[in-house]
This record gives sequence, C-alpha cells and structure tokens, in this order.
Amino acid sequence: MNVGQTVAAIIAGLLFGTGITVAGVIDPAAVLRFFDVTRGWDPSLALVLVGALLVSMPAFALVRRGATPLFERHYRLPGRRRIDWRLIGGATVFGAGWGLVGFSPSTVLAAVGTGAVSPLIFAGAMVAGMAVYRVALGGRGGRGLYGAYYARRNVRRAARASQQKASQGDG
Repeated sequence: MNVGQTVAAIIAGLLFGTGITVAGVIDPAAVLRFFDVTRGWDPSLALVLVGALLVSMPAFALVRRGATPLFERHYRLPGRRRIDWRLIGGATVFGAGWGLVGFSPSTVLAAVGTGAVSPLIFAGAMVAGMAVYRVALGGRGGRGLYGAYYARRNVRRAARASQQKASQGDG
C-alpha cells in the first residue's frame, strides 16, 4: 500500500465513521428501534440507508463503465457470485448480531471510540468469532479444519478415480 492509498483509506474511513456517527447509527438503541416495527418504529435508519444507496449506486455504475481507480491499475471486485452456505451463514450471523445487539462490524468500530463498555465487549466477541472462523473454516485460501477435510476428501477421490481408470485400462 503506497502513501496515496493509505491517505485515501484514512480519509474514507474518517468520512464513513463521521457519517454513521452523525446519523446516529452507532447508537444500538436507534438501530433496535428501526428493527422493532411493532413498538415505536423509528424510520431514520432507512433514510441513512437510502443516502448510502444514493452515493454507492452511481459509484458502482462508474466502475462498471470502466472508470479507473486513482491509486490502482484496476478495481478489485468480488470474484465469487454464487450463493453458498458460507454467504448465507455469514449473512445470518451478521443480521442476528445487528438485530439483537444493535451493532454491526463497522458501527462497533466507530462506537469503540466513545469509550463505552458494550462496544468493547461486542468488538472482542467479533474478533474471537473471526479467530474461530479462521481456525475452523479456514478463512481465505481454504485452510483450517474445513479446508483440510475437503482437501483430504478430494485426494481420496482422485486416488479412487485413478485406480478405477488403471483397472479399466488393464481389462
């Protein structure tokens, strides 16, 4: 990461953090009021989400038209487009955490700066969950218990296939 990238990342992070702080999204009570449509629903978070869409949709349209980034040769967009159990599981855990506690990963990082205890507890639990994921499911690159299981399974399948091919060639 060069200096320009670092400065751009810091500015973007500060802008995002300031925006969600000013909008009140780091207040878990406000988030929970938004999700509770049965008692005193607070639609202000919906306005924040619409504002985010108004900013991000034109930006993604520029990327799709071939605009080039300022500090890279090309944009790094997600390569995986299929819906699998990891995506569904991650979305479920994210939604449950946000709906039950009122924090998301980004809002808790901004809320840690307030010095309150609950964001620190949530952030610690979030980091612990990331560590468990990394060990159990392997995170990037398929390492971990899950990746090791499927790597061994694929080796066994390949060995069986080559044995079957060899036995068919003998006959």
